[in-house]
Amino acid sequence: MAKRYIPPFKEFAIGTAFRAGTILMRNFHDSVKRNPVKKSRYEIVTKSDIEVHKFIEFKIKQQFPDHNFLSEEGDRIEQGSKYTWVVDPLDGTLNYTIGNPFFSTSLTLLESGVPIIAVTYAPFGREMFVAEKGRAARLNERNMKVSKETSLADSVVSYAYFYREKSSRDKAMKLLMNLEDKSRSMRHLGCTSLELAYVATGRLEAEVISPPLRHWDIAAGILLVESAGGKITNFKGEEWEGLHQGIVASNGHTHNAILKIISQHKIQ
Repeated sequence: MAKRYIPPFKEFAIGTAFRAGTILMRNFHDSVKRNPVKKSRYEIVTKSDIEVHKFIEFKIKQQFPDHNFLSEEGDRIEQGSKYTWVVDPLDGTLNYTIGNPFFSTSLTLLESGVPIIAVTYAPFGREMFVAEKGRAARLNERNMKVSKETSLADSVVSYAYFYREKSSRDKAMKLLMNLEDKSRSMRHLGCTSLELAYVATGRLEAEVISPPLRHWDIAAGILLVESAGGKITNFKGEEWEGLHQGIVASNGHTHNAILKIISQHKIQ
């Protein structure tokens, strides 16, 4: 019996992310292209965001013309395919505009809504985080695993929250202070996709993300964390079911302690 042909999705995603990173780094040293424009009071966009978006969209249309496409910087393209590419051309745009190197590009391929390929590339440090469903997660071709730390008191936890709405921000601040009291230290790094990749490679013990969420921020990271042996749930410790729910991504060992703290706050 002939083996089923599997298209080179992973290789395509890695190559495309690398070339996108090259564009970002070229423009990173160009103050004009790094200069942001406001999309709204709370959101900005740079020429790099748009340039990378157009590049990735072109490459996907060229290689997989029947696939669906969802990007932060463009309208969703729905083709009726079981495959959907979810793209964040530049996550950490504010960091990028101020010369902070903590930014990334991410590509995720969903099959019938389930992530099967995830790539997050941090071009400043030349770090390529890759996950393929059912296989080990890798960083620059080396297997990566979540942290083995078991105590929340000795754990470093990242926190991302939806700061645009006052009620959401107030709840988030109370939760942040509670987590700060119980953990070794808290971080708010401004690039969710890369923070999730850091959980996957053991640089952080966990990340807590308050709702509402955006698909391009978390799609790659979910698969990276799970493939590296970590755990993903909503704030109730149940299977995460949608963008209206918060996410706890952890090494698994600290998960219940974080959920216990979250349960004291009225956040979904």
